[in-house]
Amino acid sequence: MSSPLDTTLPSTRLLQHWIRDRQPLELLLITGETLRATLSWQDPECLCVSQGDQPQLLWRRAIARIQPLGPG
Repeated sequence: MSSPLDTTLPSTRLLQHWIRDRQPLELLLITGETLRATLSWQDPECLCVSQGDQPQLLWRRAIARIQPLGPG
């Protein structure tokens, strides 16, 4: 069983900010693949990202880096 989402962590709060603002992001996966998407939601295990109207579920441990595209 996973632990609850810790909303006191700065990383969680920043992701929530990007979700609210529909901030375009670039995600680098540990496989080397790069995705350009927006975050839809997060939980302790996964992030849901959307490219257009296509949602994708990503395990947090599969993500190497997330950075905003443009002003953030």
